[in-house]
Amino acid sequence: MVETFEYFTKEITSIYRSIQRIKEFEMGKFGLKGIHVTCLYFLYRYPQGLTSAKLTQLTGEDKGAISRAISLLKDKNFVKQDIKQGKNYRANIILTESGIQIAKAQSEKIDSAVLAVTDGLSCQDRQVFKSVLSQLQDNLKAYEKNLIE
Repeated sequence: MVETFEYFTKEITSIYRSIQRIKEFEMGKFGLKGIHVTCLYFLYRYPQGLTSAKLTQLTGEDKGAISRAISLLKDKNFVKQDIKQGKNYRANIILTESGIQIAKAQSEKIDSAVLAVTDGLSCQDRQVFKSVLSQLQDNLKAYEKNLIE
């Protein structure tokens, strides 16, 4: 079991760090950080826009981190709020034209990266990986919940 723990934590940490370095490299060109890749990606996938709450849910990021990310994206004119829907905090966040250009380019790079890192894996391998990863996440959340209660 110790060997499994060591392998699991080392590999997950290594994968996470690689993803973060790639995100930071790509977003550094625009004066942005890694979290902005994820925000732009989901906003590009949902052209009608997303509320901050929905963006938080989709990204799995902290509510405060999303709020700060959106604030900087607004400052750089990559996103705006569609306030015609009512309250500011419930308004959808949508990409501006410059935001769409960056998000489109990043989305294409993401597609290319996914193809590169899954090279050599069959469709079945990918499905098994996703299933196992999902099960591990569910188990970890349940374990964490039991610790807290």
